[in-house]
Amino acid sequence: MSGCGHSRRCPLVAARRGARQAGLLFVNHALILTDHAQGGSILGPYSAVVFDEAHHLERSIMEHSAVKVSRDDAVSILEVVRPVERDDRWKSILDGLEEAGFRKGRERYLQRLGAVAGDFGKAFEMVFRGLEAVLNGNGMLAGTRTRYTDGEATFVDVHDAFNEFWLCNNELCKLLKPVVEVDAHPDTEEFQQEIAFVREDLEALGEDLRFLFAGLDENSVFWLEWGKSGSLRRICGSPLEIGLIFSDFLQERCRSAVFTSATLAHDGSFEYAKERLGLRLLESGPAELVASSPFDYEKSCRILVGTWLGDPNAASYGEEVGNVISRLALELRRRMIVLFTSYRLCFSTADWLEDEALPGPMFVQGRDGSREVIAGRLRRSRSAVLLGVASFWEGVDFPGEELEVLVIPKLPFPVPTEPVIEARSERLRAAGEDPFLDLFLPEAILRLRQGIGRLIRRRDDRGIVILLDSRIQSKPYGRRIVSSLPSRPFHAASADRLIEEAADWFGS
Repeated sequence: MSGCGHSRRCPLVAARRGARQAGLLFVNHALILTDHAQGGSILGPYSAVVFDEAHHLERSIMEHSAVKVSRDDAVSILEVVRPVERDDRWKSILDGLEEAGFRKGRERYLQRLGAVAGDFGKAFEMVFRGLEAVLNGNGMLAGTRTRYTDGEATFVDVHDAFNEFWLCNNELCKLLKPVVEVDAHPDTEEFQQEIAFVREDLEALGEDLRFLFAGLDENSVFWLEWGKSGSLRRICGSPLEIGLIFSDFLQERCRSAVFTSATLAHDGSFEYAKERLGLRLLESGPAELVASSPFDYEKSCRILVGTWLGDPNAASYGEEVGNVISRLALELRRRMIVLFTSYRLCFSTADWLEDEALPGPMFVQGRDGSREVIAGRLRRSRSAVLLGVASFWEGVDFPGEELEVLVIPKLPFPVPTEPVIEARSERLRAAGEDPFLDLFLPEAILRLRQGIGRLIRRRDDRGIVILLDSRIQSKPYGRRIVSSLPSRPFHAASADRLIEEAADWFGS
Protein backbone atom coordinates (compact mmCIF):
# COMPACT_ATOMS: atom_id res chain seq x y z
CA MET A 1 0.00 0.00 0.00
CA SER A 2 2.90 2.37 0.57
CA GLY A 3 3.44 2.40 -3.22
CA CYS A 4 0.07 4.08 -3.75
CA GLY A 5 0.24 7.79 -4.55
CA HIS A 6 -2.48 8.51 -1.99
CA SER A 7 -0.91 6.56 0.88
CA ARG A 8 -0.01 9.65 2.92
CA ARG A 9 -3.66 10.64 3.35
CA CYS A 10 -5.24 7.17 3.12
CA PRO A 11 -7.25 6.32 6.28
CA LEU A 12 -6.62 2.58 5.80
CA VAL A 13 -2.86 3.04 5.65
CA ALA A 14 -3.07 5.30 8.71
CA ALA A 15 -5.09 2.68 10.57
CA ARG A 16 -2.56 -0.03 9.76
CA ARG A 17 0.29 2.22 10.81
CA GLY A 18 -1.50 2.88 14.09
CA ALA A 19 -2.10 -0.85 14.59
CA ARG A 20 1.59 -1.58 14.25
CA GLN A 21 2.43 1.07 16.86
CA ALA A 22 -0.25 0.11 19.38
CA GLY A 23 0.32 -2.07 22.42
CA LEU A 24 -3.22 -3.46 22.46
CA LEU A 25 -5.44 -4.16 19.43
CA PHE A 26 -9.12 -5.05 19.20
CA VAL A 27 -9.81 -7.01 15.99
CA ASN A 28 -12.34 -9.58 14.83
CA HIS A 29 -11.52 -13.24 14.21
CA ALA A 30 -11.44 -12.79 10.43
CA LEU A 31 -8.80 -10.04 10.51
CA ILE A 32 -6.36 -11.94 12.68
CA LEU A 33 -6.69 -14.96 10.37
CA THR A 34 -6.18 -12.79 7.28
CA ASP A 35 -3.12 -11.23 8.88
CA HIS A 36 -1.68 -14.69 9.53
CA ALA A 37 -2.34 -15.75 5.92
CA GLN A 38 -0.47 -12.63 4.73
CA GLY A 39 2.55 -13.26 6.92
CA GLY A 40 1.70 -10.65 9.55
CA SER A 41 1.75 -7.78 7.06
CA ILE A 42 -1.39 -6.13 8.46
CA LEU A 43 -1.08 -6.17 12.26
CA GLY A 44 2.64 -6.53 12.70
CA PRO A 45 4.26 -8.76 15.33
CA TYR A 46 2.41 -9.85 18.47
CA SER A 47 2.83 -12.63 20.98
CA ALA A 48 -0.46 -12.96 22.85
CA VAL A 49 -4.09 -13.21 21.79
CA VAL A 50 -7.36 -13.21 23.72
CA PHE A 51 -10.07 -14.86 21.62
CA ASP A 52 -13.40 -13.56 22.91
CA GLU A 53 -16.59 -15.33 21.79
CA ALA A 54 -14.32 -18.32 21.13
CA HIS A 55 -17.27 -20.58 20.34
CA HIS A 56 -17.29 -18.82 16.93
CA LEU A 57 -13.65 -19.57 16.18
CA GLU A 58 -14.15 -22.85 14.37
CA ARG A 59 -16.75 -21.35 12.06
CA SER A 60 -14.57 -18.29 11.41
CA ILE A 61 -11.56 -20.44 10.53
CA MET A 62 -13.62 -22.64 8.23
CA GLU A 63 -15.05 -19.63 6.39
CA HIS A 64 -11.60 -18.07 6.10
CA SER A 65 -10.11 -21.32 4.76
CA ALA A 66 -12.94 -21.99 2.33
CA VAL A 67 -12.56 -21.71 -1.44
CA LYS A 68 -15.52 -19.96 -3.06
CA VAL A 69 -15.96 -19.03 -6.70
CA SER A 70 -18.83 -16.65 -7.34
CA ARG A 71 -20.72 -15.91 -10.52
CA ASP A 72 -19.64 -12.26 -10.25
CA ASP A 73 -15.92 -12.99 -9.87
CA ALA A 74 -15.08 -12.73 -13.56
CA VAL A 75 -16.89 -9.40 -13.96
CA SER A 76 -15.15 -7.82 -10.96
CA ILE A 77 -11.70 -9.03 -12.07
CA LEU A 78 -12.13 -7.89 -15.66
CA GLU A 79 -13.29 -4.41 -14.69
CA VAL A 80 -9.71 -3.15 -14.57
CA VAL A 81 -8.44 -5.26 -17.46
CA ARG A 82 -10.73 -4.11 -20.23
CA PRO A 83 -8.56 -1.83 -22.40
CA VAL A 84 -9.96 1.53 -23.42
CA GLU A 85 -8.17 3.00 -26.41
CA ARG A 86 -8.59 6.59 -25.23
CA ASP A 87 -7.34 5.80 -21.74
CA ASP A 88 -4.06 7.74 -21.26
CA ARG A 89 -2.75 5.02 -18.94
CA TRP A 90 -2.98 2.42 -21.69
CA LYS A 91 -1.41 4.86 -24.15
CA SER A 92 1.60 5.39 -21.85
CA ILE A 93 2.03 1.67 -21.30
CA LEU A 94 1.85 0.91 -25.02
CA ASP A 95 4.37 3.66 -25.68
CA GLY A 96 6.66 2.02 -23.16
CA LEU A 97 6.17 -1.38 -24.76
CA GLU A 98 7.08 -0.01 -28.18
CA GLU A 99 10.21 1.63 -26.79
CA ALA A 100 11.15 -1.69 -25.23
CA GLY A 101 10.93 -3.39 -28.62
CA PHE A 102 7.45 -4.89 -28.21
CA ARG A 103 6.73 -6.35 -31.64
CA LYS A 104 2.94 -6.60 -31.64
CA GLY A 105 1.04 -3.71 -33.19
CA ARG A 106 -0.74 -1.41 -30.77
CA GLU A 107 -4.19 -1.85 -32.26
CA ARG A 108 -3.80 -5.58 -32.72
CA TYR A 109 -2.59 -5.96 -29.12
CA LEU A 110 -5.52 -4.02 -27.70
CA GLN A 111 -7.98 -5.96 -29.86
CA ARG A 112 -6.50 -9.27 -28.79
CA LEU A 113 -6.51 -8.30 -25.14
CA GLY A 114 -10.16 -7.20 -25.38
CA ALA A 115 -11.15 -10.35 -27.28
CA VAL A 116 -9.50 -12.70 -24.80
CA ALA A 117 -11.03 -10.84 -21.85
CA GLY A 118 -14.44 -11.18 -23.53
CA ASP A 119 -13.90 -14.89 -24.21
CA PHE A 120 -12.78 -15.38 -20.61
CA GLY A 121 -16.00 -13.85 -19.29
CA LYS A 122 -18.16 -15.89 -21.70
CA ALA A 123 -16.42 -19.16 -20.85
CA PHE A 124 -16.77 -18.47 -17.12
CA GLU A 125 -20.48 -17.78 -17.55
CA MET A 126 -20.88 -20.93 -19.68
CA VAL A 127 -19.59 -23.03 -16.77
CA PHE A 128 -22.33 -21.68 -14.51
CA ARG A 129 -25.08 -21.87 -17.13
CA GLY A 130 -24.11 -25.41 -18.03
CA LEU A 131 -24.34 -26.54 -14.42
CA GLU A 132 -27.73 -24.85 -14.04
CA ALA A 133 -29.09 -26.62 -17.12
CA VAL A 134 -27.81 -30.05 -16.07
CA LEU A 135 -28.29 -29.98 -12.30
CA ASN A 136 -31.17 -27.58 -11.71
CA GLY A 137 -33.10 -27.37 -14.96
CA ASN A 138 -36.46 -27.37 -13.15
CA GLY A 139 -35.40 -24.89 -10.44
CA MET A 140 -36.13 -27.36 -7.63
CA LEU A 141 -32.86 -26.52 -5.87
CA ALA A 142 -33.59 -22.79 -5.60
CA GLY A 143 -32.32 -21.27 -2.35
CA THR A 144 -30.45 -24.42 -1.27
CA ARG A 145 -26.94 -25.79 -0.95
CA THR A 146 -26.26 -29.11 -2.64
CA ARG A 147 -23.21 -31.16 -1.78
CA TYR A 148 -21.14 -33.02 -4.34
CA THR A 149 -18.49 -35.65 -3.63
CA ASP A 150 -17.03 -36.34 -7.09
CA GLY A 151 -16.10 -33.34 -9.19
CA GLU A 152 -15.34 -35.45 -12.25
CA ALA A 153 -18.92 -36.73 -12.33
CA THR A 154 -20.57 -33.48 -11.24
CA PHE A 155 -18.86 -31.30 -13.86
CA VAL A 156 -18.64 -33.81 -16.71
CA ASP A 157 -21.10 -31.85 -18.87
CA VAL A 158 -19.20 -28.55 -18.53
CA HIS A 159 -15.65 -29.79 -19.07
CA ASP A 160 -15.47 -28.15 -22.49
CA ALA A 161 -16.56 -24.81 -21.04
CA PHE A 162 -14.05 -25.17 -18.21
CA ASN A 163 -11.22 -26.00 -20.62
CA GLU A 164 -12.14 -22.94 -22.71
CA PHE A 165 -12.06 -20.82 -19.57
CA TRP A 166 -8.68 -22.26 -18.60
CA LEU A 167 -7.15 -21.51 -22.02
CA CYS A 168 -8.49 -17.94 -21.95
CA ASN A 169 -7.24 -17.48 -18.41
CA ASN A 170 -3.71 -18.57 -19.33
CA GLU A 171 -3.63 -16.37 -22.42
CA LEU A 172 -4.96 -13.37 -20.52
CA CYS A 173 -2.22 -13.74 -17.91
CA LYS A 174 0.41 -13.93 -20.67
CA LEU A 175 -0.97 -10.83 -22.42
CA LEU A 176 -0.90 -8.86 -19.16
CA LYS A 177 2.64 -9.88 -18.21
CA PRO A 178 4.44 -7.26 -20.35
CA VAL A 179 1.98 -4.59 -19.18
CA VAL A 180 3.09 -5.22 -15.61
CA GLU A 181 6.80 -5.49 -16.35
CA VAL A 182 7.37 -2.63 -18.81
CA ASP A 183 9.16 0.47 -17.55
CA ALA A 184 6.45 2.97 -18.51
CA HIS A 185 5.68 6.55 -17.45
CA PRO A 186 5.71 7.14 -13.63
CA ASP A 187 2.05 8.20 -13.79
CA THR A 188 1.07 4.63 -14.75
CA GLU A 189 2.75 2.89 -11.80
CA GLU A 190 -0.47 2.65 -9.80
CA PHE A 191 -2.34 1.30 -12.82
CA GLN A 192 0.39 -1.27 -13.44
CA GLN A 193 0.10 -2.30 -9.79
CA GLU A 194 -3.63 -2.80 -10.30
CA ILE A 195 -2.94 -4.96 -13.34
CA ALA A 196 -0.43 -6.99 -11.32
CA PHE A 197 -3.14 -7.66 -8.73
CA VAL A 198 -5.52 -8.65 -11.53
CA ARG A 199 -3.01 -11.22 -12.80
CA GLU A 200 -2.76 -12.65 -9.29
CA ASP A 201 -6.56 -12.79 -9.05
CA LEU A 202 -6.81 -14.52 -12.44
CA GLU A 203 -4.26 -17.14 -11.43
CA ALA A 204 -5.98 -17.67 -8.06
CA LEU A 205 -9.39 -17.99 -9.75
CA GLY A 206 -8.01 -20.64 -12.10
CA GLU A 207 -6.45 -22.62 -9.26
CA ASP A 208 -9.63 -22.36 -7.18
CA LEU A 209 -11.74 -23.72 -10.02
CA ARG A 210 -9.29 -26.56 -10.58
CA PHE A 211 -9.55 -27.51 -6.90
CA LEU A 212 -13.35 -27.30 -6.91
CA PHE A 213 -13.71 -29.22 -10.15
CA ALA A 214 -11.54 -32.04 -8.80
CA GLY A 215 -13.69 -32.28 -5.66
CA LEU A 216 -11.86 -35.33 -4.33
CA ASP A 217 -10.03 -34.06 -1.23
CA GLU A 218 -11.14 -36.38 1.58
CA ASN A 219 -10.45 -33.68 4.16
CA SER A 220 -12.74 -31.16 2.44
CA VAL A 221 -16.42 -30.81 1.66
CA PHE A 222 -17.75 -29.35 -1.61
CA TRP A 223 -21.12 -27.85 -2.50
CA LEU A 224 -23.08 -25.67 -4.91
CA GLU A 225 -25.07 -22.65 -3.72
CA TRP A 226 -28.28 -21.89 -5.61
CA GLY A 227 -29.98 -18.50 -5.63
CA LYS A 228 -33.67 -18.00 -4.92
CA SER A 229 -34.33 -17.77 -8.66
CA GLY A 230 -32.68 -21.16 -9.25
CA SER A 231 -29.46 -19.73 -10.68
CA LEU A 232 -26.09 -21.04 -9.52
CA ARG A 233 -24.47 -18.40 -7.30
CA ARG A 234 -21.28 -20.04 -6.03
CA ILE A 235 -19.17 -23.19 -6.13
CA CYS A 236 -17.61 -23.83 -2.72
CA GLY A 237 -15.15 -26.04 -0.90
CA SER A 238 -14.21 -26.00 2.77
CA PRO A 239 -11.99 -28.04 5.09
CA LEU A 240 -13.93 -30.48 7.23
CA GLU A 241 -11.68 -30.08 10.25
CA ILE A 242 -9.67 -27.01 11.20
CA GLY A 243 -7.70 -28.44 14.14
CA LEU A 244 -4.41 -28.84 12.27
CA ILE A 245 -4.73 -25.41 10.62
CA PHE A 246 -5.41 -23.65 13.91
CA SER A 247 -2.83 -25.51 15.99
CA ASP A 248 -0.18 -24.52 13.41
CA PHE A 249 -1.30 -20.89 13.72
CA LEU A 250 -1.00 -20.99 17.51
CA GLN A 251 2.47 -22.51 17.45
CA GLU A 252 3.75 -20.12 14.77
CA ARG A 253 2.30 -16.80 15.99
CA CYS A 254 1.36 -16.91 19.68
CA ARG A 255 3.37 -17.26 22.84
CA SER A 256 0.08 -17.41 24.72
CA ALA A 257 -3.61 -17.55 23.82
CA VAL A 258 -6.73 -17.21 25.95
CA PHE A 259 -10.11 -18.56 24.81
CA THR A 260 -13.16 -17.13 26.52
CA SER A 261 -16.90 -17.45 25.97
CA ALA A 262 -20.04 -17.82 28.04
CA THR A 263 -20.84 -21.05 26.17
CA LEU A 264 -17.43 -22.65 25.56
CA ALA A 265 -17.85 -25.45 28.11
CA HIS A 266 -20.31 -28.34 27.83
CA ASP A 267 -21.43 -29.83 31.15
CA GLY A 268 -18.46 -28.15 32.81
CA SER A 269 -15.97 -29.63 30.33
CA PHE A 270 -13.94 -28.08 27.49
CA GLU A 271 -13.37 -31.40 25.71
CA TYR A 272 -15.64 -30.56 22.77
CA ALA A 273 -13.98 -27.18 22.18
CA LYS A 274 -10.46 -28.63 22.49
CA GLU A 275 -11.30 -31.33 19.99
CA ARG A 276 -12.84 -28.94 17.45
CA LEU A 277 -10.02 -26.35 17.71
CA GLY A 278 -7.16 -28.86 17.58
CA LEU A 279 -5.81 -27.91 21.01
CA ARG A 280 -5.02 -31.57 21.63
CA LEU A 281 -2.31 -31.30 18.97
CA LEU A 282 -0.30 -28.80 21.03
CA GLU A 283 2.66 -29.98 23.09
CA SER A 284 1.07 -28.88 26.35
CA GLY A 285 -2.62 -28.74 27.17
CA PRO A 286 -4.34 -25.48 28.11
CA ALA A 287 -5.13 -24.39 31.63
CA GLU A 288 -8.89 -24.49 32.20
CA LEU A 289 -11.35 -22.50 34.27
CA VAL A 290 -15.14 -22.57 34.38
CA ALA A 291 -16.02 -19.35 36.19
CA SER A 292 -19.25 -19.07 38.14
CA SER A 293 -21.90 -16.81 36.67
CA PRO A 294 -22.28 -13.28 38.07
CA PHE A 295 -26.06 -13.71 37.79
CA ASP A 296 -28.37 -15.48 40.21
CA TYR A 297 -30.41 -17.30 37.59
CA GLU A 298 -32.62 -19.11 40.11
CA LYS A 299 -33.97 -15.71 41.24
CA SER A 300 -33.78 -13.76 38.00
CA CYS A 301 -34.69 -16.32 35.33
CA ARG A 302 -37.66 -18.69 35.34
CA ILE A 303 -37.48 -21.44 32.69
CA LEU A 304 -40.72 -23.09 31.63
CA VAL A 305 -40.86 -26.17 29.38
CA GLY A 306 -44.07 -26.88 27.50
CA THR A 307 -44.62 -30.63 27.21
CA TRP A 308 -48.02 -30.82 25.50
CA LEU A 309 -47.25 -29.54 22.00
CA GLY A 310 -47.00 -31.96 19.10
CA ASP A 311 -44.25 -32.76 16.62
CA PRO A 312 -42.19 -29.58 16.07
CA ASN A 313 -41.69 -30.62 12.44
CA ALA A 314 -45.43 -30.91 11.72
CA ALA A 315 -47.10 -28.45 9.33
CA SER A 316 -49.51 -27.32 12.06
CA TYR A 317 -46.78 -26.48 14.56
CA GLY A 318 -46.71 -22.80 13.58
CA GLU A 319 -50.37 -22.47 14.57
CA GLU A 320 -49.75 -24.21 17.91
CA VAL A 321 -46.82 -21.90 18.66
CA GLY A 322 -48.83 -18.85 17.57
CA ASN A 323 -51.61 -19.73 19.96
CA VAL A 324 -49.19 -19.89 22.91
CA ILE A 325 -47.52 -16.60 21.91
CA SER A 326 -50.88 -14.85 21.59
CA ARG A 327 -52.04 -16.00 25.00
CA LEU A 328 -48.72 -15.09 26.64
CA ALA A 329 -48.78 -11.62 25.08
CA LEU A 330 -52.33 -10.94 26.23
CA GLU A 331 -51.70 -12.23 29.76
CA LEU A 332 -48.24 -10.79 30.47
CA ARG A 333 -48.20 -7.61 28.31
CA ARG A 334 -44.40 -7.48 28.35
CA ARG A 335 -41.85 -7.24 25.57
CA MET A 336 -41.28 -10.65 24.03
CA ILE A 337 -38.84 -12.18 21.56
CA VAL A 338 -39.52 -15.52 19.87
CA LEU A 339 -36.40 -17.21 18.47
CA PHE A 340 -37.00 -19.51 15.52
CA THR A 341 -34.63 -21.93 13.81
CA SER A 342 -36.08 -21.39 10.33
CA TYR A 343 -37.87 -18.70 8.35
CA ARG A 344 -40.50 -21.24 7.35
CA LEU A 345 -41.71 -21.74 10.94
CA CYS A 346 -41.23 -18.03 11.71
CA PHE A 347 -43.40 -16.92 8.79
CA SER A 348 -46.11 -19.56 9.34
CA THR A 349 -46.38 -18.45 12.99
CA ALA A 350 -46.45 -14.79 11.94
CA ASP A 351 -49.20 -15.50 9.40
CA TRP A 352 -51.34 -17.08 12.09
CA LEU A 353 -50.70 -14.20 14.52
CA GLU A 354 -51.72 -11.58 11.93
CA ASP A 355 -55.38 -12.30 12.71
CA GLU A 356 -54.91 -12.17 16.49
CA ALA A 357 -55.67 -9.09 18.59
CA LEU A 358 -52.26 -8.72 20.23
CA PRO A 359 -51.84 -6.01 22.90
CA GLY A 360 -48.88 -4.45 21.05
CA PRO A 361 -47.19 -4.45 17.66
CA MET A 362 -45.53 -7.50 16.08
CA PHE A 363 -42.21 -7.28 14.23
CA VAL A 364 -41.00 -10.09 11.97
CA GLN A 365 -37.40 -10.55 10.85
CA GLY A 366 -37.21 -10.86 7.08
CA ARG A 367 -40.40 -8.82 6.60
CA ASP A 368 -40.21 -5.66 8.69
CA GLY A 369 -36.62 -4.51 8.23
CA SER A 370 -33.09 -5.33 9.34
CA ARG A 371 -32.16 -6.73 12.73
CA GLU A 372 -31.18 -3.27 14.00
CA VAL A 373 -34.41 -1.66 12.77
CA ILE A 374 -36.82 -4.12 14.36
CA ALA A 375 -34.72 -4.36 17.54
CA GLY A 376 -35.07 -0.58 17.89
CA ARG A 377 -38.83 -0.80 17.34
CA LEU A 378 -39.11 -3.45 20.05
CA ARG A 379 -37.27 -1.23 22.55
CA ARG A 380 -39.65 1.67 21.82
CA SER A 381 -42.88 -0.35 21.96
CA ARG A 382 -44.49 -1.72 25.09
CA SER A 383 -46.09 -5.17 24.90
CA ALA A 384 -44.42 -5.75 21.53
CA VAL A 385 -43.65 -9.20 20.10
CA LEU A 386 -40.60 -9.77 17.89
CA LEU A 387 -40.23 -12.94 15.80
CA GLY A 388 -36.53 -13.45 15.07
CA VAL A 389 -34.37 -15.92 13.17
CA ALA A 390 -30.61 -16.56 12.95
CA SER A 391 -28.93 -13.28 13.92
CA PHE A 392 -31.20 -12.70 16.95
CA TRP A 393 -29.83 -15.79 18.69
CA GLU A 394 -26.76 -13.84 19.78
CA GLY A 395 -25.03 -10.50 19.48
CA VAL A 396 -28.01 -8.38 20.53
CA ASP A 397 -28.54 -6.77 23.94
CA PHE A 398 -31.93 -6.09 25.57
CA PRO A 399 -31.34 -5.17 29.24
CA GLY A 400 -34.02 -4.60 31.83
CA GLU A 401 -37.59 -4.17 30.60
CA GLU A 402 -36.46 -4.10 26.96
CA LEU A 403 -36.92 -7.89 27.05
CA GLU A 404 -38.71 -9.90 29.73
CA VAL A 405 -40.13 -12.91 27.86
CA LEU A 406 -38.07 -15.17 25.60
CA VAL A 407 -39.78 -18.01 23.71
CA ILE A 408 -37.90 -20.77 21.86
CA PRO A 409 -40.37 -22.97 19.94
CA LYS A 410 -37.87 -25.54 18.66
CA LEU A 411 -34.49 -26.88 19.73
CA PRO A 412 -31.78 -25.39 17.45
CA PHE A 413 -30.32 -28.58 15.97
CA PRO A 414 -28.09 -28.14 12.90
CA VAL A 415 -29.74 -28.85 9.54
CA PRO A 416 -28.65 -32.44 8.65
CA THR A 417 -28.57 -31.71 4.91
CA GLU A 418 -26.15 -28.78 5.24
CA PRO A 419 -23.04 -29.91 3.33
CA VAL A 420 -20.56 -29.48 6.20
CA ILE A 421 -22.88 -31.12 8.75
CA GLU A 422 -23.67 -33.99 6.37
CA ALA A 423 -19.98 -34.63 5.65
CA ARG A 424 -19.04 -34.51 9.33
CA SER A 425 -21.84 -36.91 10.16
CA GLU A 426 -20.53 -39.38 7.60
CA ARG A 427 -17.01 -39.10 9.01
CA LEU A 428 -18.20 -39.69 12.58
CA ARG A 429 -20.32 -42.64 11.51
CA ALA A 430 -17.37 -44.17 9.65
CA ALA A 431 -15.29 -43.84 12.84
CA GLY A 432 -17.93 -45.73 14.82
CA GLU A 433 -19.22 -42.64 16.61
CA ASP A 434 -22.77 -41.34 16.92
CA PRO A 435 -23.27 -38.12 14.87
CA PHE A 436 -26.29 -37.14 16.92
CA LEU A 437 -24.59 -37.40 20.31
CA ASP A 438 -21.18 -36.16 19.17
CA LEU A 439 -22.22 -33.38 16.77
CA PHE A 440 -25.92 -32.47 16.62
CA LEU A 441 -26.61 -32.41 20.36
CA PRO A 442 -23.51 -30.40 21.42
CA GLU A 443 -24.17 -27.86 18.66
CA ALA A 444 -27.85 -27.55 19.67
CA ILE A 445 -26.95 -27.06 23.34
CA LEU A 446 -24.39 -24.37 22.49
CA ARG A 447 -26.91 -22.54 20.30
CA LEU A 448 -29.67 -22.87 22.92
CA ARG A 449 -27.47 -21.38 25.63
CA GLN A 450 -26.58 -18.49 23.33
CA GLY A 451 -30.27 -17.84 22.74
CA ILE A 452 -31.17 -17.95 26.42
CA GLY A 453 -28.31 -15.53 27.07
CA ARG A 454 -30.32 -12.78 25.33
CA LEU A 455 -32.57 -12.49 28.39
CA ILE A 456 -30.36 -11.82 31.42
CA ARG A 457 -27.76 -9.16 30.56
CA ARG A 458 -27.52 -7.26 33.88
CA ARG A 459 -27.58 -8.22 37.56
CA ASP A 460 -31.02 -6.66 38.06
CA ASP A 461 -32.62 -8.19 34.92
CA ARG A 462 -35.61 -10.51 35.39
CA GLY A 463 -37.54 -12.60 32.93
CA ILE A 464 -38.81 -15.97 31.79
CA VAL A 465 -37.62 -18.39 29.14
CA ILE A 466 -40.24 -20.63 27.55
CA LEU A 467 -39.10 -23.74 25.69
CA LEU A 468 -41.94 -25.25 23.68
CA ASP A 469 -40.15 -28.28 22.23
CA SER A 470 -41.69 -31.32 23.97
CA ARG A 471 -38.67 -33.48 23.04
CA ILE A 472 -36.91 -31.99 26.07
CA GLN A 473 -39.12 -34.24 28.18
CA SER A 474 -39.98 -37.07 25.77
CA LYS A 475 -36.49 -37.92 24.44
CA PRO A 476 -33.61 -39.50 26.42
CA TYR A 477 -31.26 -36.69 25.39
CA GLY A 478 -33.56 -34.21 27.10
CA ARG A 479 -31.67 -34.76 30.36
CA ARG A 480 -28.46 -33.37 28.82
CA ILE A 481 -30.35 -30.32 27.61
CA VAL A 482 -31.92 -29.72 31.02
CA SER A 483 -28.52 -30.04 32.74
CA SER A 484 -27.15 -27.31 30.46
CA LEU A 485 -29.84 -24.77 31.43
CA PRO A 486 -28.88 -21.95 33.82
CA SER A 487 -31.74 -22.70 36.25
CA ARG A 488 -34.05 -25.59 37.04
CA PRO A 489 -36.99 -25.68 34.62
CA PHE A 490 -40.68 -26.12 35.40
CA HIS A 491 -42.48 -28.58 33.13
CA ALA A 492 -45.99 -27.49 32.14
CA ALA A 493 -48.40 -30.06 30.73
CA SER A 494 -50.81 -27.50 29.23
CA ALA A 495 -50.92 -23.95 27.93
CA ASP A 496 -53.12 -22.94 30.87
CA ARG A 497 -50.57 -24.24 33.37
CA LEU A 498 -47.65 -22.59 31.58
CA ILE A 499 -49.32 -19.18 31.38
CA GLU A 500 -50.47 -19.40 34.99
CA GLU A 501 -46.93 -20.18 36.15
CA ALA A 502 -45.50 -17.31 34.08
CA ALA A 503 -48.03 -14.80 35.44
CA ASP A 504 -47.48 -15.95 39.04
CA TRP A 505 -43.69 -15.60 38.71
CA PHE A 506 -43.92 -12.03 37.45
CA GLY A 507 -46.39 -11.26 40.23
CA SER A 508 -44.15 -12.64 42.96
